[in-house]
Amino acid sequence: MVPAALVLLAGHDVLWLGLPALVVAIAAFEFAIVSVIPLGTQMVAGAPAFGMSVMLAAGTLGRALSSIPATRVYTRYGMAWPAAMCAVLAVLTALGLRLVAALRTR
Repeated sequence: MVPAALVLLAGHDVLWLGLPALVVAIAAFEFAIVSVIPLGTQMVAGAPAFGMSVMLAAGTLGRALSSIPATRVYTRYGMAWPAAMCAVLAVLTALGLRLVAALRTR
């Protein structure tokens, strides 16, 4: 997702580069959502439903909170800044999941 967002950031004003990058970024986002389901069920030992509900709530809250600034930035500056925001938030999510996994193994 991060590479696709960076390609979208670089080629947002070129249709033949930006459109495939957007498709790959959307597909990677959906793949990431589906791939995180097993992680959510393993997050809380002995309570897979609670872990799953925490992951769904966090994902919904993240999408809700980022949709407002992303829409405003898009209407003001175009596609480059929302793509940069997508890349930064994807990296932060990956680092957060790595931190949770590291804390869980202790």
